[in-house]
Amino acid sequence: MTTQDEIIEMARQAGMDYIQYISEDSMRKVQAFVKLVAAKERERLADIAQKNGNDILAMQLRGEA
Repeated sequence: MTTQDEIIEMARQAGMDYIQYISEDSMRKVQAFVKLVAAKERERLADIAQKNGNDILAMQLRGEA
């Protein structure tokens, strides 16, 4: 899981210097968004792995192995 400090650092790198000042509720929403993005990216990579015949990697990316 991505930590709050990691999210803040990535946000700063993206030019969102104000991220450290948002409320706890907003930070929870940002963390939820980060999880959704990561899950979507893992699924995209799993699809690529499966199309290339690497079923084991695809299963690992999907948390099935």
